[in-house]
Amino acid sequence: MTVVDEKAMYAMLLKRVPALMRGLHMQKVHCPYKMAAFFATFTRTLMKSGYTEAVHACFDTAEELLRRGNQPIRTAIENVYLFSVSQNGYFTRELQDQLPPLLKWEYLRQVNASSK
Repeated sequence: MTVVDEKAMYAMLLKRVPALMRGLHMQKVHCPYKMAAFFATFTRTLMKSGYTEAVHACFDTAEELLRRGNQPIRTAIENVYLFSVSQNGYFTRELQDQLPPLLKWEYLRQVNASSK
């Protein structure tokens, strides 16, 4: 399994979520934390609009980045993307239950840590 670095993260986001192309390119976003924040904003917009299938595609992409990313990318997905998406009023119990396994585990870890 190949480890995903920042360039590969950028390419993966553009390939799997083509609607991000214009924004990522125009803002010259290449730092994993900024890419994760941009990706989270996009996902929240989809959640608000009710595009559940597209939200699931975003979750699957985040899952792969969490699974295959280097340490800065995993940290960005955990601390920026997942936190930002989960703080959205549209992050329903139904969406929580449909998170891919590793992303769901990380979400529950964060929820449990914050409740202590």
